[in-house]
Amino acid sequence: MWIMSNTAPTVSVVMCTYNGEKFVSEQLDSILAQTCHIDEIIVQDDCSTDNTVDIVRRYAQRHSIVKLFVNERNLGFNDNFHHALSRATCDYVAISDQDDIWYAQKLERQMQAIGDKDMCATAYDIGASRDSAHYLAPSSNIERYVFGGGVAGHTMLISRDFLVNRNQWIEGITYDWSLLMNAYFGKGVVILPEALNWHRRHDRALGNVYQSRPTGRLMANVKPYVYGWSHYRNLQKKQNWKAMYAFIERHTDHNHDPLAHRLATLLLQSGTGPLLKLCLTCLKHRRLVYPDPLKTTGLAGRLRAFVYPAIYAYGNYHFDWAD
Repeated sequence: MWIMSNTAPTVSVVMCTYNGEKFVSEQLDSILAQTCHIDEIIVQDDCSTDNTVDIVRRYAQRHSIVKLFVNERNLGFNDNFHHALSRATCDYVAISDQDDIWYAQKLERQMQAIGDKDMCATAYDIGASRDSAHYLAPSSNIERYVFGGGVAGHTMLISRDFLVNRNQWIEGITYDWSLLMNAYFGKGVVILPEALNWHRRHDRALGNVYQSRPTGRLMANVKPYVYGWSHYRNLQKKQNWKAMYAFIERHTDHNHDPLAHRLATLLLQSGTGPLLKLCLTCLKHRRLVYPDPLKTTGLAGRLRAFVYPAIYAYGNYHFDWAD
């Protein structure tokens, strides 16, 4: 059900697809069922080899607001979102994964909350099924943002005036992290603690390539502690790494976000000394820096916080897009 208004700001939804035939219908149905009026739904397919394009085409035939674009060549997850977002024509742009389920009031709640900010992001439920899904809160903590976390791209509603500024894109960085950091240093980010969509967890999820968090068996838990240090040194050599942390360092100082400034400065410096200082800083400010503050208590938690730079670096894909 859509609420019609001649004076309301216009809203685009942008979805990128790739081999999403199993889930895309449910997601499109949940978007079409929003209580907020939607002016266009842009779906850009990245050369799927299944029936995704045919499914979306049938929706486009039934709903004039659904606009399908099919890439001539595979762009990859990051570039596909970057290009698809540039197609949006409305005042506000909501980002959608192909396999989520949006709760009916998602867009309405975000449109009510965003005000004059560049971005509104929300909490969400995550899991293989609705019954097993658990609540995941977004963060308003820039120290968490420094390490590429805290806000998920599929929860973002963005002002198009902000989005169309090419300066908001940091070359070679994942689209959502780049947008988040620029919005934070721009007009700001509104955080809604209410879970407004279900993010499915499954093997074929497009964002499932990031494997930096140790889970499961003992060896999987130990690997980041052992191999994360070499991954960290390799990441520091990447131009994308240097560009991102130089960007954060420029936009912070000892008066404005001093801890984020110190973290960015240390992340840019090579050698054992700066790395040790970074580890000690992560330990001291563990409740601000570590993704789950509850896991930083006790001796094991303090060790985990101290080695967080290695855990962060292990399997980190955030800086691979331009290499």
